[in-house]
Amino acid sequence: MPTIFITYLSAIILLAAASIGFAANDDFSQCKQMFANNEIPVIPDQNLKPRALCYSEFAILHSGKSRTPIYVAQRLNKGIVEEKIPRSNRFFADARLPQSERATLEDYHQSGMDRGHMAPAANMATEESMDQSFSLANIVPQYSVNNRKSWAGIERATRKYIMRAKGDVFVISGPVFGPNPQTIGMNKVWIPNHLFKLVYDPITNRSWAHWLDNTNQARVGKPITYEELVRRTGIEFIPGLPISKHYLAHTEDIQSISTTHENNTIKHVDIYYDADRNAGPFGLKMGQKIDELNKLMDLKQNDTNSGWYHATTVPTPYPDFEEYVLSILPEEGLCNVAGMTGPLRTDDDKNIFLTKFSKLESMLTAKYGMPFIRLSNKEGGNLAEKIHAGDPLVTLWRVKDSESFSNISTVKIKAESISKNEIVINLVYGLGDGMKCKKLNLVSKSLLINLKKPSRSVADR
Repeated sequence: MPTIFITYLSAIILLAAASIGFAANDDFSQCKQMFANNEIPVIPDQNLKPRALCYSEFAILHSGKSRTPIYVAQRLNKGIVEEKIPRSNRFFADARLPQSERATLEDYHQSGMDRGHMAPAANMATEESMDQSFSLANIVPQYSVNNRKSWAGIERATRKYIMRAKGDVFVISGPVFGPNPQTIGMNKVWIPNHLFKLVYDPITNRSWAHWLDNTNQARVGKPITYEELVRRTGIEFIPGLPISKHYLAHTEDIQSISTTHENNTIKHVDIYYDADRNAGPFGLKMGQKIDELNKLMDLKQNDTNSGWYHATTVPTPYPDFEEYVLSILPEEGLCNVAGMTGPLRTDDDKNIFLTKFSKLESMLTAKYGMPFIRLSNKEGGNLAEKIHAGDPLVTLWRVKDSESFSNISTVKIKAESISKNEIVINLVYGLGDGMKCKKLNLVSKSLLINLKKPSRSVADR
């Protein structure tokens, strides 16, 4: 009988098996807070030899058959992930597991595989939890490029979201195996075919899951829905959660990935998000009133421009954006929304700035079609000085099918100079016909620059 971990072809069988599932509620009694609503995931009972393990900042359901985790659960928030604890790198076999059911250091030695964390070491807020994260119960055999590039990018994107979330976020990660998995070591530790990471924000009632092939060639794709993750794995990760409410319209959609290369190696990965068409830009919709918006984010009104508000987070934030500006009219509600990146220095980061701008431009072109206007400044000279002097770098889209894009009428990305050598990228959505917001649009440039000017440059970070 195939294991619970594989996927498309076995999905129907797995869902049927889930009705007679196993939930280790008693075993997780010391760490039920790691699970949403204190509800333990339900897995099909497939003789996986499951054992619950509680750690200080995460919980593991371990399989004595695969000698890996079935899943690893974390309850995270900004206060946890912003801690910077030195990485210990001391891997160990957890003595709480029977010797016959656990992986050893020797299994991974000269296997050619990385020891891939399911609960990332970078998420740990104390030295104790950092040490615990190197338990082999938290590890799966992972191809090296996959572990250090694509999977690491997913982990960074998840932390960025948590840093912007308004409360606790629940994250469950794990491996997915085929019916005849390959193994490493004398203990025959199973090698996953895929990896998943489920993210659930109970405050916004949003969930999404990353699904990644365990290969060196794998690239991060669009997240899948909670419903699809349940279908593929057979595991009910959040019992009682109405699956039908968690379609892609409530997820963050990875549209493109830009990579910066240094000496022919990937230095870092920037992942750009865009909300589903029905959800609207940044998870907002035209016409939302101030009372409704205040429940979704912390809005602060600008003193000198009536109708303008700013926030440091939105329901669906973009990772590189630090400020969001909204124009809200008393009767019509929300009619414009803009995001602004942190400062990008042009004297030493020009290529990074242009890469970010062009990738964002490509993403929007793929979604809204060819731009209506595209103005680019000439090569050479100081880019910030040229933009400050009026040499524009701007791309504008007119959205014809506005009903399909939550009444978006225009989309604009524009470079703005905030100092002699610093630039920010603004992404501005015009909603509806835009006429009632026209006067507010006239002050958008000075407002975006001065509303909350970033206090640190990229070089200070």
